[in-house]
Amino acid sequence: MLAHRDPFPSVPCSLLSSAAIHDYVRLTGMLHPYYPTALKSASYEAHITGRFIWWDEHDRKHDNEIGRGDPCVLPANSITFVQAEPLFRLPDYIAVRFNLRITHVHRGLLLGTGPLVDPGFEGKLLIPLHNLTSSKYDLDTKEALIWIEFTKTTYGGVPTEPDADTQRNFVRFPSSKKTCRRINICARLMQATLSKVPFPSPLRRAAETPLQRPDLRGRQEILS
Repeated sequence: MLAHRDPFPSVPCSLLSSAAIHDYVRLTGMLHPYYPTALKSASYEAHITGRFIWWDEHDRKHDNEIGRGDPCVLPANSITFVQAEPLFRLPDYIAVRFNLRITHVHRGLLLGTGPLVDPGFEGKLLIPLHNLTSSKYDLDTKEALIWIEFTKTTYGGVPTEPDADTQRNFVRFPSSKKTCRRINICARLMQATLSKVPFPSPLRRAAETPLQRPDLRGRQEILS
């Protein structure tokens, strides 16, 4: 029921503070597992837990499971897909954005501009990490990988101005995707990156697969 009804209508439509994040998680269950100690002033940190996928220079796919504290090595000049720990059940009035912790950016990793995760999404995020350095990168899985921001939208609001359309056209997340365990954000990120960065050919092949190489359906499947 709270997926459609805001339990805190007095909270303004804006980036949520840690206190508001805590309240919404507590009442809506929009994040699981949830650790209050992972809160920052206006964000929430998340670790890697789940799938770890990459391709080597011979075009071989490696698909493993990884947990917090497990060793995790990102090959040089590579794109690696990692799964974030939280399971999201976003209400119709909460949207999410995420980005790498700044320490990883300083060390040569790139996620790209954190994409918008639409309200109503349910599932886990499969995130592309770009190691742009010429050396392998030892990712410390004991540390959080990303910071997540929660924004309350104007869903359900009715403007008082006479020019507003009386038929409120709130578009909900497609029900056919409600049970997806990963979100198809990877292709958009890689397409934007490819237009700016001269990747080596193995890296470019991995990045172009979802959009330009339909013969390799195995990679397409992880992005849909």
